[in-house]
Amino acid sequence: MSPKVIADKLVVTADARDKGRTVEEAARLVGWSRATLYRHQQAAAISEGPTNS
Repeated sequence: MSPKVIADKLVVTADARDKGRTVEEAARLVGWSRATLYRHQQAAAISEGPTNS
């Protein structure tokens, strides 16, 4: 799966979570399990690195 597809799916799942869906429901929207969603979220957070906020 390309990084662009993963990023797009993370946007969809984040939006679903913001609208009150459970992690399980959000993951299923994009064809992932909860574990896969968490794994991709963690990888995205690591790749973004620390912020200077």
